[in-house]
Formats: sequence, structure tokens, C-alpha cells
Amino acid sequence: MEFIRYARGVLAERSSTETPEDTRVAPEVLQGFLGFLDEWESIAERASTFLWETDVDAEQIEFLALALFKIASSLDTPARGSSGAPLPGELFYRSFVNAFLDAMSAENRSLAAYAEELRSSWPGLGRD
Repeated sequence: MEFIRYARGVLAERSSTETPEDTRVAPEVLQGFLGFLDEWESIAERASTFLWETDVDAEQIEFLALALFKIASSLDTPARGSSGAPLPGELFYRSFVNAFLDAMSAENRSLAAYAEELRSSWPGLGRD
């Protein structure tokens, strides 16, 4: 739940008209991410083990992956040293991103190549 609260805060900040346009989240990205967070919150409230499955169009996956990568990159600053999420949220974040990229890799060759490109430079994945 900590990561969900943190992610909602980041999205609220990044959707504000006061946020510089180059780091602002587009409305369709915001809608997609908030929908996922709603699903995750529902799972987290009723289950002790988090297990989430969803079907998303391959084009939408590429679009959302790039948006998530850009958000993660903008949060990964030397001053913060991480995504900024609380430690349990940071652990969930790494698990989620790895699973997300693994799922992309399993979908098709094009997404597999894109996932590996993202994985090689995804902020926070190399940290222990």
C-alpha cells in the first residue's frame, strides 16, 4: 500500500498544470496508471499475497512503458538516490518493473528487444 500511496502522489504532482510540461504526465497515461493503481489497491486490501494479471494491447504497453520509464528517470536523481518511494515501496517497485519487463519480453520479439533496451538503463534496477 505504501507504493500505491507514493505512486498516486507522484502522478498527482506530475499531472498538475504547475509541473513543467516536459515532465508532466499526459491525461491518457494518467488514466491508465490510475486504473492500474485502483486494481492494485483492491488486491492489496483483500489479499496477503499480491498477484496481478491484466491484458493490455502491445501498442499500449510500449506507450505506458516509455511513460513509466520517463517518470522513473525523472525521479532518479543523485539527491534522492532512488525512486523516492519508502523502502517497502522501493522493493515492490523493483519487483513490478522486473516482472513488467519480463512480460514484455515474453510477448513478442519487438517488445522483447524494447524491454531489454529499457532494462539496461532503467533507474534503480541495478541497486541492491
